Formats: sequence, structure tokens, C-alpha cells
Amino acid sequence: MFKFNLQSERKRIGILGGTFDPPTISHIDIAKESLLQQVVDEVWVGFIYQNQTEDQLIFIFIQIVPCGLRTDKQTQTEPKHRLEMVKIAAQELIEQNKSLEGKLITNDIEVKNNRTIPTYPLMKRFEKEYPEFDFYFLMGYDLIKGLLSWDEGQSLVEEIKFIIAGQPNLEWKQFDDYFPKNYKLIKIYQNVRSTNYRKTIVDSYKQNNNTFAADLGLEAGLLSQNIINYIIQNNLYVQQN
Repeated sequence: MFKFNLQSERKRIGILGGTFDPPTISHIDIAKESLLQQVVDEVWVGFIYQNQTEDQLIFIFIQIVPCGLRTDKQTQTEPKHRLEMVKIAAQELIEQNKSLEGKLITNDIEVKNNRTIPTYPLMKRFEKEYPEFDFYFLMGYDLIKGLLSWDEGQSLVEEIKFIIAGQPNLEWKQFDDYFPKNYKLIKIYQNVRSTNYRKTIVDSYKQNNNTFAADLGLEAGLLSQNIINYIIQNNLYVQQN
């Protein structure tokens, strides 16, 4: 494994992107453990959503990144709801870890753009606009095998530094042929994968006579109770199916 310098005097910024529809405990755990394990000094967390002709990117931590139309992954929830859920997740993290006070700030910006900004040019843009910082892309282990298929995948795996999160008992050797050139592994304690959780919510709702189950029918520990409560109170996901 290539080990890049994590003791740099330059501020280290972890970039965690996603749709966060909704934000799971696993998403937050990657950000939290990157900070608590002192792999990075800050995490900028953002997601893309579509709002007619305007796209918005939400960031925990003050910084703002322009983004374009998301064509590879459809979002399901109105921007205002996903922003509110990100705020809830950030506040929960602060309450659980007072040492992170002042590092979790929600901010949003509307950016007009008619195209996606893929990970590689986005990270290069960060490097150009903030040359005083070192940037690392945070991701769950389950995305490793597909990295080369991302836009400019070869450049991505050769030039960008990664922090890859997985559970302590994960068998990492199965990913040996897929790791990028520069990476650091960190342990997290929640399940990274959250596939089909929106479908699970809808199926549970229908099976429960069109009412929400108290746990939304999801696996325990996937979403925080405050996020679950917000989904129920605002009748999210079930109206879209």
C-alpha cells in the first residue's frame, strides 16, 4: 500500500460526496472517523440534487463546490428535505462528539450548470482553487471495484489521493487489484452499503396498510431515529412511487 504523508503541516481536507437521499449513519461514520482518527483536519460533505434548471450542492463545513446536472444517479427527494436531513445529521454528530464543535457548518449554494462535474475534474479544481490545502476523496470500500469506470478513471486512480473506509473485519485482499495508487484505509463501525433502502421504505409502507412502520422497515442502525422521524413527519419517499 502506498502511504501518503498524513503528518503534513498543510491542512488536510476530506471530500465526501453523495446524494444523501437520505443520509445514512454509514455516510456520517466515514466523515466522523476520518476526523477522529486524525486522517484529515476537515471534511467537506456535499450532495447534488436537481431543482428544475438549478442544481444545488450542500456542504457540511463552510466551503462550496460548483456542480452540474447529475445524470448518473437520480435523486428522489426535494432539495429542502435533503438539506434539512443533512443539518440533522450534522447536529447529531456535534452532539455526540463535542470535539467537532465548530467544524460542522451547513451551507448551501445554487449553481447553474448543464453538466455533471465528475470526481476527477472536481478534485483537480479543488487543488487549483485551494493550493494551500491537501485534498483526499473519501469513499466506502464497495465503490473501489468500479473506479476505473468513472469519468477519467485512469487519471483518477493515478493522481487523486483516497481515504477508503471499511469495517474492521473486512477482507481487504479481495480488493488488491482495484486500489488506486495513493490511498489510506480507515476503519468504520457501520455497514457502508445501504442499497435499496428507499425501496424498502416504500414496500414496508404498502405492507403496513399505507402507514409508516416505526423503523420504516429498515435494518436497525441504517438511519438515525431523528432522520427516521423526519421522513415520517414529512411523508417522504412513498409519494414518489
